[in-house]
Amino acid sequence: MAQFIIKKNPTVWWPVSVVIPADGGVTAYQFEAQIRVRPESELDAALEKERRAQEAAGTSLLLSLEAAAVSLPEFVADWRGVVDDEGFPIPFDYLKSVLLESGYGLAVSKALWTAVTEVRFGKAPEFEGATAKNLQPSPAPGRATEGVGTN
Repeated sequence: MAQFIIKKNPTVWWPVSVVIPADGGVTAYQFEAQIRVRPESELDAALEKERRAQEAAGTSLLLSLEAAAVSLPEFVADWRGVVDDEGFPIPFDYLKSVLLESGYGLAVSKALWTAVTEVRFGKAPEFEGATAKNLQPSPAPGRATEGVGTN
């Protein structure tokens, strides 16, 4: 039996599903994020900070996304499977640009916060086939995951 090891700064690669608008409905794409496993007190503080930022932002989506661009890197260290429309990987350093300039900021923010809370609370990802060993990479640019989009 393997020993239970308490690491000082653990991280895990976790499947993330981001749902974006598509012709006739929405489409879900998957990628992986390297989530920093932080103590509950840090997650509670970050979630409270995020809640206060959203309250202060009111209806301003930009202010809400700016707050997420600051808070998310405290819990997300990296990603893989995120590509541009030509299929080239987008480095995690571009998170702020993705959140503020891509048009998919809210969807990406929600997807990453969902992954952070799944990791923290030990909850399995909420989409079919999502396990570390069974994660399907994002499809080629412009191609939806089979059977996910609506018509």
